[in-house]
Formats: sequence, C-alpha cells, structure tokens
Amino acid sequence: MATIPIEIILQDAESPVTPTPESGEETNITVPDTGTISDGGSNSGGIGSSASIILPAIIAVLALGAMVAILIHKHRKHQNDKLSKKEKFATAASGTIAILAATVLVGNLVIPATKAATSVEPGTAELDTVDKITITATREIDSDITIATVKNTSYATANLDFGYKVTASMAEGTATANLYLDGNTDSGYYIAPVVDGTLTDNAWGYTLEEPNEDATYLPIPLEDTPATITKGNDMVEDEAVDIYYSIKVDKDMPAGRYIGELEYTLTDNNFPATLTTMQGMTTEICENTFTPGNQVTDPVPTATLEDIRDHNTYTIAKLADGKCWMTQNLDLDLSTATTLTPADTDVSEDWTPSNSTIVFTGTSVSEWRNSETAPRSADPGDVYYYTSGTNASDTKYDSLAECEREHSDDSCQHYHAGNYYNWSAAVASNDTSETTEPYSNAPDSICPAGWRLLTGPGADETHYNEMSSLIRSYPGILEELQSDIYNYTASGFRAVRTKPLWSVRAGYVYYGGLNEPRISGNYWTSTSFGLLYGSNRFYLLTFEVEHLDPTNKAPGDYGYSVRCVAR
Repeated sequence: MATIPIEIILQDAESPVTPTPESGEETNITVPDTGTISDGGSNSGGIGSSASIILPAIIAVLALGAMVAILIHKHRKHQNDKLSKKEKFATAASGTIAILAATVLVGNLVIPATKAATSVEPGTAELDTVDKITITATREIDSDITIATVKNTSYATANLDFGYKVTASMAEGTATANLYLDGNTDSGYYIAPVVDGTLTDNAWGYTLEEPNEDATYLPIPLEDTPATITKGNDMVEDEAVDIYYSIKVDKDMPAGRYIGELEYTLTDNNFPATLTTMQGMTTEICENTFTPGNQVTDPVPTATLEDIRDHNTYTIAKLADGKCWMTQNLDLDLSTATTLTPADTDVSEDWTPSNSTIVFTGTSVSEWRNSETAPRSADPGDVYYYTSGTNASDTKYDSLAECEREHSDDSCQHYHAGNYYNWSAAVASNDTSETTEPYSNAPDSICPAGWRLLTGPGADETHYNEMSSLIRSYPGILEELQSDIYNYTASGFRAVRTKPLWSVRAGYVYYGGLNEPRISGNYWTSTSFGLLYGSNRFYLLTFEVEHLDPTNKAPGDYGYSVRCVAR
C-alpha cells in the first residue's frame, strides 16, 4: 500500500503560489474559460530516468576510448616493431579498462532483462509511484473557470501472471474526500469530489482515459470502501498504470494549497499469502482470485494449504468454471476417538464417526463391511497412480519419493490415491438409511470447513454434475454427448488426468477388495438418487478410458474417492 499526498496549488497569474520543496516537478495543464482539457503531463514512478540513460552512455564512451587506445598502440607496434616499457604498460592498462568497461556495460544491459522475468509472490504486489501528486491551476485575470489536469503514472514492481487490480481510497482517518485549504477542515474552503461523473465547479476527480470534454470522472472513495481503479488479466514488471486527475475551479475560490492524502494498493489476483490452511478459505478469497481461461495450457493460480485436522497438505486451484477446487484426493483418516467440529469440518454440528478408517496394503480390504448406513473408510497407504499420458493403465508407486525418482515434472503429488469412503462417511453421517429422496443433497461432508462435496444432477434430469460441468468448461477435452455418456478424444482423456484437473484413477473398494485401480476414477457427490433395486443409490462421477459418466449411481456401501470444492 502506498500513501500519497495530493496537493492542488490554486494561484492567480499575477500572484503565483511558491511551490513547497516536496512538491516535485510535475507537468500540469491549465485551461481557462472553455473547459477544454489538453494533454496531461507525467508524474513518473522512477523508471526511464536520466540516470538510467547517462550511466550506460558514460560506460560506452569509456569502453570505446580504451579500445581506440589499444588500436593506436597496436598500430605503433606494427610500425616500430618494438614498444617501450611505458607504452607496453599503457597498452595493458587500456586493455584492462576496455574489458572492465565492456563487462559493466553488458551487465547494465543484461540485468534489467533478467529482472523483468521475475514473478511476484502472492500478497507482495506493489506499485512504484510518485511521492506526491501536485496539480497546479493558474487563473488568468479574465477567467471565470479554470481546469487543470495532471497524469500520475505508476509502475508494477514485478510480473503479475494471474491478473491484478489497483484500488484507491482517501487515507486512513479522513472523513470526506474534500481537499481543504491548507488541510484545515475548519477553513470553510474546499474542493469537493465529483458527483455523477461530471466535473462541476470547485470539484476534483480521476479518470483512466486521457481527458477531453466528454470524459467521465470518478471520486476517490473513503478508506472503508476503496474503489477498483483498474484491473486486468496480467501485468508485466514496469508496466505503467496511468491515472488522470483533474480539477475545475471558479474565480471565487481563494488561492492557496488544497491538501489531501490518497492510498494506493496493487493486488495480485493469486491466492493471498495469508491463506495457509484449508479452513481459511472463504468465498471472498476465491472470488477475488484470477479466473484462468478455458484452455488446459492457460496459467492457473495455485496454493498449497494445510488441513488443520491432521496436518496433511493439499494443492488447490481456481479453475475455468470460476470455482476453487482441491487438485488432490482427500486423505483424512476417521477415528472413533476424534470428534470433527464445524470449526474444522464441513458439518453443522459436532460429529464423531462410529467407525475408524481401515488401513490396508495391496488389494485386499477384508475388514470392509458392506453397509449403506454406517460410515466406512479405507487407507491404502502412500499410493500414487501416475498417468502414462496414454489410455493405458496408470503406473502405481508406493511412495512419493519412488514416483519422483522417475518423474521430475513436480506432478507426482497430484496422483496420490488418498482414502476411500462410502457415502455415509463422505457426508459425515453415522446413519444414512433415511436418505431416500431423489436429488436431495446431504447438508454435511468430511471436507474441511469452507469446502464441500461436489453436487450431482438436479431434478430436471440434466446430465451434468458439478465436476463434469467443470470438465465441460474446457472445450478441448470432450468430443460429444451421447445419452448419459461423454465420449473423449484421446487427448481429452489425458487432459482430465493432468494439469489443471489432476483426476486420479484410484479405482474403488467393494466386497473386501480394491477394484480397477489404475483403470477407473470415481468421485462421490452429495446427491441422492433415491431407491433403486430396493436399495439407496447415490450419484458420482466416473471416468474411464472410453467415457466419462456424470450420472453414474451406486449403492452407498461402495468406497470411492472424495474431492472438495470451496463453498
């Protein structure tokens, strides 16, 4: 955040106001009578200064002079075939100076280019801007109205890959946006902010476009309601942000200095650095984070957050549907000795599971009980199913280190199998026997607080659940819709399992065993289908080699994976 004084110097031509030393040199445009505004000058933010031009020029002259000296000595040696000791020393010294000068010159040319490639860390975006904004308005004797404009140019201090917004407000402690004579709120004289976009008499405001007679001006708001001055999808280091400030005063306004103070903030639209836990996610944080494009190659904001319940970490991303998703499978172990609360879990009241998580290795889950009403969960260990990039079965690794020894693309972490949950466990319930109403959504889940299970199809029988709608946001993934089944293109099936969706083919648990690992992936929704074949069925998303089924439904005693989406 940058705090910048703003000062309007209102003076009459016959008796100018002496500038204060800290006002700086600023270009102002004064237009009497007509109200027409000419081109604004520039308050630059510190780049492109004369020093940045003079220094390389001096170095270049030194280098050129030294090189000329070397050539002269070489020419004399060629003619006389022998140099004195003094001349040899001069030649060596000239060569050293030339090398040093050339090195420094190259360094001055190369370093700025390297600097411009640096991206900003979340929450550390800044603006390099002026120390003070000064608008000087000079009234001629016969002028009824005087308009003056100044352009303030600020610069980004780093690359902002995921978008930006610049906000501004009056400084803390100011009760109005008025600029008072000599800063004295009791003086009775002030220049007020514009109203309804019009620069009326004795008013001031800002605009982003170069001002003209039809310009619309906006007021700087107070500190509790900062305005977004400008925003965009990305910003490169040293990119300029131009803001034009204008005033309009009549002949009755007393000459003098009208003073106020502004605050600027440049916000990078990645997840804020203060977001460190899954439970810290809020709707506002997700909404204020940059939404990427709909190509799987577009840059995507990500963060790694800790689940305070067990200290596991998960990667999250804001994706093309505008929602924030976990990009790893949930890996929470349940215990009859641990109560989950609304402060850490997506539950409306405290919940203690009636069954603990089963730990198993291999494919046998003999302790799994096929019960639709009680929570069941299973932990396969630290298993990863890395995509081969084709339609073939994925590669299984028994640890992250084992996966990373063969793959250096930093993607192994996303292929963690996580745990398997039946529907009762997924919706944080010890008894789901009464959940029979079609298209109803369970109110709770084992997702972290601030997150929830994805939802299934609604009563209108659409063929989409929330995750398949996400996939539909990437048009290159799917080929066509046939009944309840999406057919993939070959590249589309790979895209579902790689950046930025990172879906995992972890298989599922049923009848005491792990089925179809490396072949199929399945994610529970919170939505009930109702009774079918005499038992409760619930919606899930299934993806395999040939198709993606967003309306698949299964008995609640199957063990599937869980992904969470931010509320």
